[in-house]
Amino acid sequence: MAHAEGAPQNSTDSSGRRVVETQDWLAFMNAHTSAPASSEDDRPVLPAHTCVVTSAPDVSELSASNGGRAPSPEAYGEWLESMASTVVSRLPEDGVAVFYQTDVRVVYNDDTFSYVDKSYHVIAGARAAGGKVVWHRIALKSAPGTPSTGMNPMYTHVVCCSGPRGAPSFHQRPNGLGGPAQMPDVLTRGPCEWKRGTDPVVAYYICAYIAAHAAPCATTRTIVDPFCGTGCILACANLVGLDALGNDYSPKRCKVARTLVATRTSREGGGVDVTLSREEPRNLIV
Repeated sequence: MAHAEGAPQNSTDSSGRRVVETQDWLAFMNAHTSAPASSEDDRPVLPAHTCVVTSAPDVSELSASNGGRAPSPEAYGEWLESMASTVVSRLPEDGVAVFYQTDVRVVYNDDTFSYVDKSYHVIAGARAAGGKVVWHRIALKSAPGTPSTGMNPMYTHVVCCSGPRGAPSFHQRPNGLGGPAQMPDVLTRGPCEWKRGTDPVVAYYICAYIAAHAAPCATTRTIVDPFCGTGCILACANLVGLDALGNDYSPKRCKVARTLVATRTSREGGGVDVTLSREEPRNLIV
């Protein structure tokens, strides 16, 4: 169970629909985009009222598409930029993409390493597609001041980008406040359902932020996750009343993603608890 201080107090009842597919991420994006109505930009676009929330695969997860070997840090950085550029270029006018990415140190055979700043590559890819950064948050895995004992950092970047078609409502100052309302600059991560998965509290904050802009400012109805893993983002999207469309190349993880449910309970003195459990969602579409 994870905790969130001052999180939005939405309904704890999940009501959104969910679809989970199993295929290559780019094939998935191609299947759900179409030619735009405007001739000014002929790039494929996702349906209106859609946002993307995702955590792209780590370098070690791309070995299957690289001859069984993990790509070099340079190649991985280029892949991240290409992925982010593709996702952001396909956002509709009323949509944003939120990337949840933890930096990584890639170790070489001589025990030296190279550091990959994922936020740098994601933002570079988004800007190459004509997008803009809406906000950038940090999620901590441990308390500030705690030394990192492993190879990888103890924090995660949470970056929100708009696409080349705009998303003006997400660039407005909601209720006279700068940035996403009720979302701290620094969040605290809790336990994840899968070791490479998204933290449920952070996922809840992201989805609640998008849902808050869905009425009355915007009209978001669906969260798309092309790298859904075991489905934390999909479950949290349903929790705040949004439909969820997910994809992962692993049938095993997709099976979990179809059964993962997020439950939110209020805590005495403020804040919420977000718990993940496995049961069939009421609105799963197969």
